[in-house]
Amino acid sequence: PIQGNAVHPYLRRRQGLEPVTYLHPSLEPILADTRGVVLYQEQILRIVMEVAGYSAGEADRFRRAMNRHRGHDEMAVLHDEFVVRCMAHGGLAEGVAEEIFKSVAGFALYGFCKSHAAAFARTAYETAWLRLRHPTAYLAALLNAQPMGFYHPSVLIEDGKRHGVATLPLDVTRSRARSAVEWIGEETPPPAAVRSGLAPSWRIEGATVVSDVASRRPLTPGEAAARTAVATATRGRVPLHPWAVRLGFGYLRNLGPSARAACEEAVRAGALGSIQEFWHHTLLPRRAMENLVLVGAFDALCPGRPRRELLWELREAEDALPTRRRSAAAGAALAADRARLRSTVLPDAAGDSVPAAAALSPPAARLAPGRPAGAPRGRASIAGARPGDAVRPARDLSADPVAPLLTAAAAAPPLPAMTERERTTAEYRLSELSTGPHLVAFMRPQLDRLGCRVLDEVRGLSDGERLRVAGLVIARQAPLTAKGFRFFTLADETGHLDLVFRPAVARRTRSIANFHPLLLVDGTLEVEHGRFNLLVSDVAALDADGRPITPARAPLGGGAVPDAPPPQHGFIRPVDACFDNVTGTAWHPPSHDFH
Repeated sequence: PIQGNAVHPYLRRRQGLEPVTYLHPSLEPILADTRGVVLYQEQILRIVMEVAGYSAGEADRFRRAMNRHRGHDEMAVLHDEFVVRCMAHGGLAEGVAEEIFKSVAGFALYGFCKSHAAAFARTAYETAWLRLRHPTAYLAALLNAQPMGFYHPSVLIEDGKRHGVATLPLDVTRSRARSAVEWIGEETPPPAAVRSGLAPSWRIEGATVVSDVASRRPLTPGEAAARTAVATATRGRVPLHPWAVRLGFGYLRNLGPSARAACEEAVRAGALGSIQEFWHHTLLPRRAMENLVLVGAFDALCPGRPRRELLWELREAEDALPTRRRSAAAGAALAADRARLRSTVLPDAAGDSVPAAAALSPPAARLAPGRPAGAPRGRASIAGARPGDAVRPARDLSADPVAPLLTAAAAAPPLPAMTERERTTAEYRLSELSTGPHLVAFMRPQLDRLGCRVLDEVRGLSDGERLRVAGLVIARQAPLTAKGFRFFTLADETGHLDLVFRPAVARRTRSIANFHPLLLVDGTLEVEHGRFNLLVSDVAALDADGRPITPARAPLGGGAVPDAPPPQHGFIRPVDACFDNVTGTAWHPPSHDFH
């Protein structure tokens, strides 16, 4: 688009910053809708037919020839023929014909038809409408559709915080396999939300929605931190949205599809009396149970109990578990269901008798009333995870062996409760996101001493102002057409800012900027038409406490001085190395761009 001189002229004319002009009066009826700029394939056809005198067939062949990769000689033939026919048919000057061909040739490499533009415009409008009118449902849908899009889920959650939408942590009493919306407002929720279970602290009496005191419980530490994080991200300017996103089991390490289905089944069966009962019903691996405890999934089930104390008790609970594997029981149940379907006969649409397995084939299942269309997709896409799906049968516990009559329980030593920072670090390690405070929020006192501006304050600064900022890198881009320029996006607890590296600066700082997730950046602010960029002049890496790291003085790949730590990039330093469960020591997590 830039080569065809289409991007900047169209934007400036669309904003009224420059007059609409045409290379020749004959182009005005063709390009009036797009303000004199070639944007659609249909416009190419009209130009070569009405200006150059091509027939319809010749115009289509010309368009297809332009879309193919051609050598210099082949393009020269197309160019000479087009210019000659423009001069002969339309009476255009040679220079004008040359400019028209340049615009058409530049467009042909990326061009699309008008119907594609209309489809994308409608998608963009509907997406923006959903994000504005239903931000919580929109965020939940994006989280369930991962992996997709440009941004990591943690970036989406932080953006939701800045718009007043809280994301609540995992909770075995309220989470499901997929992320869902949950009513947290003080005002009366819609009756439909109460009937569907999305407002757990309310009930319906007759035709009135009333507060259910019995189901109300104090906020868990994670839920309180999620609300506080919204107030921090919005700086108190945006109220907390009454709908929140409850994170699903799909956002926890070591929970595969069968484990997520087991958790859902345990929730429906009401196996929530204790951690032991939940584990006995699900038979999850030990690592999965430890991860659930560390992210606070049992905080509501065991209020006031330190998570380290609950980890200590897992060993005692493990001794009382059945020895058989859940996978064998699940496989036997699946085989029994298949045998039952093969032996059952049902009438099809024509009234003929067919096996149930054929009658319930995917096309028929998709058309069944009350069932979602198609198979589940995205994060935590397991059968039975969506409203309307067939309910997974509960596990039969009657065949389990009797628990031992006597267990040698060891008294738990005095274990301290996890601090807020330790809870956040555990979330980053096990879920790659934080529903509570942003990582940079813990470094804010140190960053203030270094003279770093909060990114939310940058919007009030003027063009050309020198400033220093710091944050977590959420995107790194180096387009081939950028001629050596690099573009980063930096985020803190209040917002994000785009960074622009000139080629010389990118080469000088690449050993730091390309491999460290937490950066301190000096530069000059560029403000143009509401767009804020920081033109980078210098970069330093930060450690987990916000202190600058001594940079390696060796070239990239040539080793480093002893006081320079290894690069903290996601592909180089594994995420498990960021946190030690025993000592509680932590490094900052890898960068979220995963490049």
